[in-house]
Formats: sequence, structure tokens, C-alpha cells
Amino acid sequence: DNLQYVSPDFSGLTVGATAKLDSDSNDSLALAAKYSMDSLDVVAAYAMGREEDGTEKGDSYGLAVSYGIEDLTLSLAYESKDEDKVGTVDADNEETYIGFLANYSMGASNFALGYAMSEVDNATDDESDGIYVQALHNVSDHMYVYVEYLTSTDSDNTSDPDEDLDALAIGATYVF
Repeated sequence: DNLQYVSPDFSGLTVGATAKLDSDSNDSLALAAKYSMDSLDVVAAYAMGREEDGTEKGDSYGLAVSYGIEDLTLSLAYESKDEDKVGTVDADNEETYIGFLANYSMGASNFALGYAMSEVDNATDDESDGIYVQALHNVSDHMYVYVEYLTSTDSDNTSDPDEDLDALAIGATYVF
């Protein structure tokens, strides 16, 4: 129930559109454009909000930039979602996200370090930020092992205490 078009590469520029075709009233549309030049990639995207259970979801916008310097790739992303509406009333839940990721490749190993922060503009003004660290090693073309660590803090402007999260993942993946 989707209709999608991706253009050919026009001197580094590619554009695409996806439309969800449904008999219900929650049809939606997403548009994206990517420009690549040497080690630089820039992506801009837009997704039209849709109706879900009587709530008109807000439109979403995003911009990402990635630049490679030999074995190091630096990425920056920004996303924003407009307020939802219930009928004609704003639901006060506009969202903003900013993230940064550094990725270093060393032969069969890959190391990543990221930082992200998000904010939801609502009655409690929820804010969160986190740090992500990953080490991944490709054992073969079909298998890799990894260690990941995530720490984040979720806070708001109420009298509730901040919530901290620490997560460690160790694993292996084999693809047939």
C-alpha cells in the first residue's frame, strides 16, 4: 500500500518520494533529497503528519550532514516534529532532536562515539541526553561481534527526580 519513487543520481543529487496509499484517512507523504560530493553527504527530509486515533500528528523535518576524513566519519543530525492537534486544539508536544556521531574504522574493527539530546515542548518540558559508545569487530564476511554502552538522563521541569539509564550490550551476529 505504498507508492515510492527514487530518482537517478543527477551529479550527486538524488530525490525521492513515498506516499502511503490507504483507504483510511491516514494517508501520508514523505519527501527526501540527498546530495553527495566527495566525502560530504547532505540529506534533507520532510514527512507529512497523519491522522491516528483522532489525533492529527504534526509534520516532521530533518537534516543530516556526514563528512568522511580518511577512516573517520563525522555525522550531525537535526530533527523536528510539529505539535499534534486533537480537533483544533494543540497537544503541546513539539519535539526536537540533535545528534552527533563519530565513527572510526580500523581494518576489520569499527569504533563509534555519539551524543544526542532531545526536547519535548509539553507541560513538563521533557529533556533527555545520552552518550553512546560502540566497538564492533568483523570476524568474517558473515559474522561480527560487538560491545555497546549507552548512558542517558531524562529530566523535566517538575519536582520529579531525573531518570538515569545505563545499558551495556555484548553480542555476536551471524548472517546466513
